[in-house]
Amino acid sequence: MHCYQPLWTLVGGGVVLASGGTVTYDYLVVSPGIQLDWDKVPGMAWAIESPAASSNYRYDLAPKTWDMIKNLTSGTAVFTQPSGPIKCAGAPQMIAYLAADFWRSQGELEDTRVVLVLLTPVMFGVKVFSDGLDRVVADDGIEVRFHSEMVEVDHSSRTAVIADN
Repeated sequence: MHCYQPLWTLVGGGVVLASGGTVTYDYLVVSPGIQLDWDKVPGMAWAIESPAASSNYRYDLAPKTWDMIKNLTSGTAVFTQPSGPIKCAGAPQMIAYLAADFWRSQGELEDTRVVLVLLTPVMFGVKVFSDGLDRVVADDGIEVRFHSEMVEVDHSSRTAVIADN
């Protein structure tokens, strides 16, 4: 069983070892992170159980993320970073980049609106990395909503309410 949070994003992005092999270890150190709170955003608990939403913050949902990415050929994909302290803070951005790269490789990126919702005023807290990520989102055509967060989701209408802070 694979339960290493930072790699769940790679599972969600369909990444595998080139050899098809597995990664082994002699020792595994586990540090449980912050508790997930699906009820913080109204509708989120229902949404992640629906076919139209997923999260790489739960190991059983990461493969669902990859299925959703593979099956989307056009439309809008929204990636959000929750407010407050979060575990693996890079995951929401990383999966957006992996998804955009996949859609580009399939010739589908031009028909796909990719939206990244960030509570922060910049892509990353360290300027040199933030500058690089600014170039990535520009190259991928990702629409970044800074100072924003998802405050509600309705899975039945596939609608997310984004508040600008």
